[in-house]
Amino acid sequence: MTTIVSRVFADEGTADKVIAQLNDDGHPFAHVSKISAGTSGLKDAILATRVDPETATVYESMLTGKATLVVVKAEFSHIGAARHAKKIMDATPSLPADVKTQNLHIREKPNLKLYKNTKILADHPLMLTYRWEIHPRRNSFSKVMHWKILSDRRPRADSTIPGTRYMSERFWPMPLLSRKTPADSGTKVMSGTRHMSKRFWPTPLTKHKDTKSSVLPGGPLFLTKSS
Repeated sequence: MTTIVSRVFADEGTADKVIAQLNDDGHPFAHVSKISAGTSGLKDAILATRVDPETATVYESMLTGKATLVVVKAEFSHIGAARHAKKIMDATPSLPADVKTQNLHIREKPNLKLYKNTKILADHPLMLTYRWEIHPRRNSFSKVMHWKILSDRRPRADSTIPGTRYMSERFWPMPLLSRKTPADSGTKVMSGTRHMSKRFWPTPLTKHKDTKSSVLPGGPLFLTKSS
C-alpha cells in the first residue's frame, strides 16, 4: 500500500520549509515532489506524482501566482511513513482544496513478469554450490585421486566392529556377562560352606531370644495402667 500525500501551500518558500522538514526526518528526496505554476507541462507533472485525474485538475487550477504543490509518496515498506508525512505537512497551514481526498491510498500489485521463469542463482545449478565444484576443468581432490568418500549402503550388522566377532571377543576372549547360576540361589555372598559373618567374625550377626512383654523387667506392660 502506497499513500500519496498532497498539499498546496501559499508560496514556494513555505513549501521549501516543509520539504526540508520531510527530508530531515527521513523521507527520500526522490519521494517528494514540488510543482508550481511555472512548471512546464503542469497537468502531466501533477499526474506523474500519481495523484488521481480529478484531483490533478483541481490542483492545476489552484497553481496560480506563488502557490506551490508538494506531493509525498509514502511507500508501505516504511512503516508509519504516511502518518509521519501527514503530520509534518499538516503542521503548516495549506490552501483548502475542493477534492475528495488529499491522502490517496494506492494498492500496489506485484509485476509477475519479473519473477516468471527466474532462478535464485542464474549461473549456478544448485544453491550454495561453489563455482569450482561445477567448473569443467576443476574438480574436487577426492575425484582427482579417485577416492571414494561415501561407501555404498550395506546391511546393518549386529556387531559394532564389522566381522564375525563382537567387540568383547575381539579384545578379550571372555564374555561381558556371565550366565552361571549363583550357588544356593544367591543366599551366600562368598562361595563356599560358610557365610561372610562366619568367615570374618565368629559371632553371629543376629541373636534369637525369647521376647518379654515388659520393657522394664519385673514392671507392668508398656503403656498399661496399673490396677
